Amino acid sequence: MPSSAGSFVTFLIVCPTSFFLGIIFSMFPYDYPILWSTKPTPSDYYTFLETHLKFMHASPPLIPRILHIVMFLGLAGLIAKLYKPSESNMLFDGASLVLYMCGVIVYIANVVKGLRIVSSGEYGVPYMDDEPDQVLGREDSLKVMAASNTILALVLVGVLVLQAGQWYAERKEQQDADALSKKENEAKKEPPKVARQGSSSASSKKKHLVLYMCGVIVYIANVVKGLRIVSSGEYGVPYMDDEPDQVLGREDSLKVMAASNTILALVLVGVLVLQAGQWYAERKEQQDADALSKKENEAKKEPPKVARQGSSSASSKKKHIFVTG
Repeated sequence: MPSSAGSFVTFLIVCPTSFFLGIIFSMFPYDYPILWSTKPTPSDYYTFLETHLKFMHASPPLIPRILHIVMFLGLAGLIAKLYKPSESNMLFDGASLVLYMCGVIVYIANVVKGLRIVSSGEYGVPYMDDEPDQVLGREDSLKVMAASNTILALVLVGVLVLQAGQWYAERKEQQDADALSKKENEAKKEPPKVARQGSSSASSKKKHLVLYMCGVIVYIANVVKGLRIVSSGEYGVPYMDDEPDQVLGREDSLKVMAASNTILALVLVGVLVLQAGQWYAERKEQQDADALSKKENEAKKEPPKVARQGSSSASSKKKHIFVTG
């Protein structure tokens, strides 16, 4: 039966995996013309991708640190689920850990090394130290980077599929256990035990929805419109249709895009914090319910206190009958 602690550890696995999938998806517009398009790839696309990769590699140290912290959280979640594992954990979480480590190896061997090569511009060197004949040029190196992103996407999707499969298996097991418990309670004519959910869970879900919808509104109002303005190059037009005096130039429009990304990040972090808070509240409620149920079971198991009469009392009665007789 899945526990609340197990659900939180699953939360630690799914969130970093989804985070990395989002990063890879942001690279898909660059990778698609190189790998998946049937048309010949123009040389400008390689220049765009090369510039983007150089910019990523030259990012402030805080960004790769955050990336590595999130990567460590996912790995820690998988290891924690394999502590005192059940059969389900060994199957699903063990396979998830193998896939996750494959992704880490691809990241270190291909992505990190590829970013260093692109930033230095030293193409045409042996790609592997032990294979000097394998020389990759500029286009081939960028194709390897794009293919590595595809491999990482497949690996991370595999982790999510395995976690979803484990959730389904545990849910099916829980349903079977509940059905069996219901039959036993009906046979004993006892009311079935129903898990009570407080109003805090419902209010937390409403907050999730409100925050998520705020993110959708920011995306539609700022990000989509900002991308259209940047693509068309029509800066200096009114940013809002109902506010013709609010005119944004090139720098202000790009600042609005950056601020929108920050707002979206805060909104999504807020959703995760609310989810963690809901998990804690449900865990606390479950602990209280388990403690109450334990007390009730202990009270039912206690035998009633009955005054026991020993053999001395029986022999005293026999003597009394003999004397009176």
